[in-house]
Amino acid sequence: MIFPALSVVPDTVPAVLGTLLIATVFYGITAHLAARYVLGDVRIEHGLMVGAVPASIIVVGIQLLGTGAGIAIVVLAAIVADFLAIERLYDTERRFAAMITVVHFAISVLLGSVLASVFV
Repeated sequence: MIFPALSVVPDTVPAVLGTLLIATVFYGITAHLAARYVLGDVRIEHGLMVGAVPASIIVVGIQLLGTGAGIAIVVLAAIVADFLAIERLYDTERRFAAMITVVHFAISVLLGSVLASVFV
């Protein structure tokens, strides 16, 4: 998952909450697309709930660990939590949850890169 918006750590509560909201919607949409690609017809509510997990971990993790070496730890934790959330919410086998997680990561990186290049 890419997080170009977090290259600078937000320092006020409204900035953190806004970043969390935008990240949740972004990761929710990409989780829905990934689950739809792997499983077929799925509910968007599940995607938005899944999206809240990596978004929360990334925003809080960056706040706590900063943008240095802590980014690798935060991203790894977000991917593991994403896998667990997908497995629980979509009630799938681990194999399908792993496939959805990989596709979610790929879609997030690709779409995040495109949006970053447009807005930066």
